[in-house]
This record gives sequence, structure tokens and C-alpha cells, in this order.
Amino acid sequence: MTDDNVRIPRIYLIFGVSGSGKSTLSQQLVTVLTSVTTHCKGTTRKRRQHDGDEIISRDNITHTEYDYIYRQYGHRYGIQKSQIDASLKAGKHHFIICNDIKTIKAIKRDYPSRVRVLFLEFNAPRETLVAIQRARNIADDEIEVRVAKVRTLNRAFLKHRDLFDAVIVNRFGEPTTRLIDQITSILTSE
Repeated sequence: MTDDNVRIPRIYLIFGVSGSGKSTLSQQLVTVLTSVTTHCKGTTRKRRQHDGDEIISRDNITHTEYDYIYRQYGHRYGIQKSQIDASLKAGKHHFIICNDIKTIKAIKRDYPSRVRVLFLEFNAPRETLVAIQRARNIADDEIEVRVAKVRTLNRAFLKHRDLFDAVIVNRFGEPTTRLIDQITSILTSE
């Protein structure tokens, strides 16, 4: 499937809980749609087996290399404007995984009318979220933090509902092609 009907290239920020399918979605988008790129964030955490091209481990995340920096799960994450600008200049939609409300607001401020924020809802039961984290070799204490953060992120979504443009749903047990179908629908509706 290709998506050659690119209109105004936009920045899509994907917000969702750990294990909800953000990385999987990001990896599949670039293989299925020719009109998109995905952002490669920097992080101070160690590389994990499930990490895709959307994240790279660094010793340090500083403002000399990254324009937007935030903390999550005790690690620093960095996003570069240069990647965003290169994608927009090439006429492609740019997807960034970001669970930080302040960073989302900053990107929206810097790219007015270009940013769309998507909430990725995952309807899996708690036991499944825990199993996903264990399969990623995440320590039990960090798993509890991540699972507890589900409630926090859902509250952030409700509190800042005006910040979000759409909700995409990853239904537990459904093929990930359903996520691509939802994204394609959003891309073609603009």
C-alpha cells in the first residue's frame, strides 16, 4: 500500500501507555506508507530488544543536540527539530512517539497548524500489560511504575483533551493492520 496523495505534510505525535503498540505502529508505518517518516529519538536508557529505529541510546541528552528534552521512567529523551524539518521539506508526514504533555505543547507552539496529536488507546487487561513488559525484560519494579502510569496517562489525556486531535484504538488481539487503517483514514481525511 502506498499513500501518494500527500497533502500538507504534518507532524503526528503519538501518545500512549507503555506496551500499547506505539513502537510497532511506528515501525509499520514506514514500511506500509511512502508518505511518512518516523522520528528517531535519543534516550539515556539502555537499548532493549524490542526497540526499533525510532529510538537510539545515548550517554547524554543535551540541548546542543536535541531541541526538546523530557524525562520519563527516570531517563531523558530528546527530539530534534532537524528531523522534523527534513521530513516536512521532503513533503512527508512525520510521526513522533511522545508521552510528555509539555513537549507536545512546545512542538505545537513551534509548528502551529502542522501538528496533530493522536491518543493510542490500548484496551488490554492489566495482566496483558504486565506480560508485555516482562517479555521486554523490564524489571518488576519498573513494570509496576509503567502499569500505574496507565491511569496517569489516561488522566493526562482527559485533562488535556483539547490538545488531542484523534483517538486510535489498538484492540487487544486484533492485527496491527487495523492501526494502519486508522492512521490512513486520518491522513486521507485532512
